[in-house]
Amino acid sequence: MTVLKQYFSGIQKQDTNEWEKQVNPYHVANLQRMTDIVLAEISCTERLFKATTK
Repeated sequence: MTVLKQYFSGIQKQDTNEWEKQVNPYHVANLQRMTDIVLAEISCTERLFKATTK
């Protein structure tokens, strides 16, 4: 979980309006896709922890 949250933090640092203006739209789309994937992984991991610690 720590690794996922650190990865998400790194993605957020890169995702700025200035960066989006400087790079190809494909890079912006890939960053958004990575954000979605990491958020889904965090959510699923939290649900798994809850389910196994009851």
